[in-house]
Amino acid sequence: LGLKGSNTFFAFFDPAKPVRKSVVYFPGCGSERMSPEISMSVIALLYKAGIRVVIPPEYLCCGYPLLFNGKLKQARIKSYENRVMFHRMADTINYMGIEDVVISCGTCFEMLQKYEMGNIFPDASVIDINEFLAREGLYPSLGIKDKLLYHDPCHTPLKTKGYKKTFSMLTGTEPEAIPNCCGEGGTLSLSTPGISRSLRNRKRGNLLSRIKRHEKATVLTTCPSC
Repeated sequence: LGLKGSNTFFAFFDPAKPVRKSVVYFPGCGSERMSPEISMSVIALLYKAGIRVVIPPEYLCCGYPLLFNGKLKQARIKSYENRVMFHRMADTINYMGIEDVVISCGTCFEMLQKYEMGNIFPDASVIDINEFLAREGLYPSLGIKDKLLYHDPCHTPLKTKGYKKTFSMLTGTEPEAIPNCCGEGGTLSLSTPGISRSLRNRKRGNLLSRIKRHEKATVLTTCPSC
């Protein structure tokens, strides 16, 4: 969108629709930089459904990649800086009554839980975009006819309804889980690529064996790295 500024946050809403509710969306590195189509899709889905979505300044890392690598001091600093930014946002948009901090990455979910968001945006909780859409009934039963296969990330963000109920509500079809880790494992693929490759090959075998049983299959996951 070409929005710039390390001290500026942005709010999106459709002026042609009444605002149903307001949320804060935290894209994280994965959904903003690695796979920006994810964050664009999240904003579009919320916007189209009449949800006002507020996003923080560009390129805020949640801090978990630092934690993965044992860089505890840097992770604490990053966490502190982010919480300061969230407090600034909360002071500015307190009239919006933020109840949900939406994420699109399981790793970000784990880290933002440590931020104690309920103390920043009073009584707000962190929730995955898929569970939010299902809970609010914004896109009921899309009627997808493909076989649905689901990869559950190590850091699964579907903490409330779980993947079966969430995707059944959204698509009208219950997905089949594909076992084992994908091999990405945070920074595992960078630090020990041999182990990562081995895990990935096992996952690929599990996936292909299931795809062969169906003419058409759609693979779902809730993690940009996965």
